[in-house]
Amino acid sequence: MAESIEPAAQQTKPETTPRLVYMPFYVRDFMDSTDEWPVLASAFYAKLLLHAWGRGLPPELKAIEDLVFRAEKPPKWWPEIWRKYLAPKFPIAADGRRRNPRQEKHLAKALQVSATRAELGRQGGRTRAERDRARRGGNGNVRP
Repeated sequence: MAESIEPAAQQTKPETTPRLVYMPFYVRDFMDSTDEWPVLASAFYAKLLLHAWGRGLPPELKAIEDLVFRAEKPPKWWPEIWRKYLAPKFPIAADGRRRNPRQEKHLAKALQVSATRAELGRQGGRTRAERDRARRGGNGNVRP
């Protein structure tokens, strides 16, 4: 039995996951893990990783095809590429969405770093506001 994947963001709605503009991508690891794959399989894997960042993928193949091909009709070879190479990389997680287990670990770390930075920013803002209040006089003007 495969291990259960807990979504890093712990969100029930993918659209409420914090938007992280940075996604770590380990080029050498990616190349090593897809080196024996057909080139289109590795290209679709990269695209699916980008789509899945922070929100996972829908569980249904049709919905994934809509993400990948948009208005185009999926080619005849697509189901085999999906089944053989891509589906194993995105098992269905506890929240019902397909998630890449390694990507979820990186997402958890990125969310932790983001939360820490946000808190430090709030603390810095409070410190600055307190310093500014101390410099103001009773009329709100800054003292020399």
